[in-house]
Parts: sequence; structure tokens; C-alpha cells
Amino acid sequence: MKETVFMVEKLLLLQIHDFKSMETETQGEIYAQYYHLFYTQIFYMTREHFMTEDIIQESFLRVIKYFPKVCDSEKLKAWLKTVIKNTTLNYLKKEKRARECIENDILDHIAIIEGVEREFELKAMIEVVEKYLIELKPEYRQLIELRWKEEMSHKDIANMLGISEQKAKYTLCRARKSIKKRVVKEWPFFNSSK
Repeated sequence: MKETVFMVEKLLLLQIHDFKSMETETQGEIYAQYYHLFYTQIFYMTREHFMTEDIIQESFLRVIKYFPKVCDSEKLKAWLKTVIKNTTLNYLKKEKRARECIENDILDHIAIIEGVEREFELKAMIEVVEKYLIELKPEYRQLIELRWKEEMSHKDIANMLGISEQKAKYTLCRARKSIKKRVVKEWPFFNSSK
């Protein structure tokens, strides 16, 4: 409880001073207190140390950027918990989307390859897939880049291109199949249809 009160008092300095203009030592103290205060709560949701650290950094940047101008310690604690919760949920959604992007059979089979052999195969496959992307129809390439490089949703892609969401999903599926077909031709052991 003492740590929470101390932490809130330290953070209240952000109402008076800009974080960037504070002494490095004060900045470090505020961040260290923030880190220790919320690490356990975030780790409980993520179960992963590095992800927890990323979320703490991302949420801390939001805190110093959007710190409320007038706020008592009780309201501040509630606001901080909301920032932590929202940052964590957004991060987890982003992670889930990233994992869903790797839904094709190619990467499922990569897990079988071990050690150095796996790294070489992965690098070679990435080069081949990138080569195939360049050779794709422009329509397919554009959809794949918007979906996986820009991380846009099917709905956003459809709106941007002026097509239906169903058409975006269908065309994206055809683009993935086209790439998979070429990869399987070069690496027949990646064919999961057996």
C-alpha cells in the first residue's frame, strides 16, 4: 500500500513537470516504481516476461503523453489501471492477429525442422516467398501487403479498395493458395494435403 501511495505521489509530478524536462534520476525513479507496481498484474495476463516488459513500456509512454492535468490520487490509480488494462488487451489482440497471419501450413511444418537446419530453411523459404510475392498478380500482392505488412483488417482493406469484405477475403485466400502452390512445388515435403 505504501508503494502505491509513493508511486502515485511520484506520478503526480507529471502534472507539474514535463517528463522529458525532469532529471534523469527522477525519470528513472518514476519508471522503476511504475514498472514494479504493474509488472505482476500484466505478467498474470500475459505469462511472458518480454511481452510484459513491452506492455509496461508502451503503457508508460501513454501515461506520460496523456497524463491527466487535474487528478487526485484515487482517480489517478483508477486511470492508471485503465491504461494498463487497455494497453494489455490491445497488445494481446495485436499478438493474436500476428499469429493468425501465420495460419498457413508452411510455417506449421517449419516447426519440425530443428537447429541450424531450421534457420537456413526458414531464410531460404522467406526469400522464395518474397520472390513469389513480387511475381504475384498486382491485385493479390496488394492484398497480401495490406493484410500482413500493414496489418489491416479485411473490412479496412475492402473499404480502402472499394470492394466487399467477402471479395477481399476470397481474393486474399486465392493469393495465399497461389503462393502455397508455388512453395509446395519447390518444397514438396511442405504439402499438408497428404
